[in-house]
Amino acid sequence: MRFCVIGAGSWGTALAMYLASVNHEVLLYTHDHLHAKAMIAQGENAAYLPGIAFPKKLQVAEHLDFSWSDYVILIAVPSCAFVSCVTQYKDKIAKAQGLVWATKGLLSDAVFISDFLQETFSKNYPCALLSGPSFAKEVARAEPTLVALVGEDSVFLNTMQQAFHSGVFRSYVCDDWIGAQLGGAIKNIYAIAVGMADGLGLGANARAALVTRALAEMRRLAEKMGAKDATLMGLTGIGDLILTCSDNQSRNRRFGLYLGQGLSIQAALEKVEQVVEGYEAVKQAIVLSERAGVSMPILDQVHQVLYHGQGVKVALDALMTRSVGQE
Repeated sequence: MRFCVIGAGSWGTALAMYLASVNHEVLLYTHDHLHAKAMIAQGENAAYLPGIAFPKKLQVAEHLDFSWSDYVILIAVPSCAFVSCVTQYKDKIAKAQGLVWATKGLLSDAVFISDFLQETFSKNYPCALLSGPSFAKEVARAEPTLVALVGEDSVFLNTMQQAFHSGVFRSYVCDDWIGAQLGGAIKNIYAIAVGMADGLGLGANARAALVTRALAEMRRLAEKMGAKDATLMGLTGIGDLILTCSDNQSRNRRFGLYLGQGLSIQAALEKVEQVVEGYEAVKQAIVLSERAGVSMPILDQVHQVLYHGQGVKVALDALMTRSVGQE
């Protein structure tokens, strides 16, 4: 098949490299012409995945002047850039064979990306979300990875499942838009919380407790919003939560670590050097929790730290001194 991947950060590049490695023809596009020229000259994305050479079937596209009807479009840009990206190329994307997006996050006013796409394109336009526990560097290095492909068009989902399948990359199909997007968006918030606890040196007990109670919060919100509990207990829920909370490849976890170690919010964001999706997701998740009337204490405390000047230690003490209750 032919894929055009829009977004040449670490995640978009890793997916483009993987697809090319399993013999698909892949174009990788970035709007940054200097970045594109550097990748062409170096045969790698030195800015995001240094030292990992591009497969032969990956081409860096400096312009999007190909026949879009021959391609499946894969968008892997940060959530803050998703609407502008789709809006800019809307007419061309509509001519493509379908759209896969690998962006995790909520849009402004806590709008799900699937809702935005269904309003932008016809109801019959094939779309799928790729989500799950997957660090870009490990995908680029062809290390074993499992993901979910989420959507309502079973023909397109099955086609994409076969296109992505290999001995190192396995996908499961799912039709739960809400559960999959919810898990992918708010797990980053909990990674910040776990990072803060580890930055304070609170130990493995605290880490395990935070991850466990984070999952409980996610499941409560998902239930209120009509998602399937099985989704939250799968790859796009607990799988992604464990990944992003447990490894310093996670930008959100590193951001929390820096805060726990005493850095200011701005200094921590700058030290991470890439987009920290959980920073913006906190505001959107607060909106969702208030709409649903769901108690989410960990989310509330992360919000207090990031947007109301609450100290990290004070926030974690507030969680420990809450009234006791049932599991």
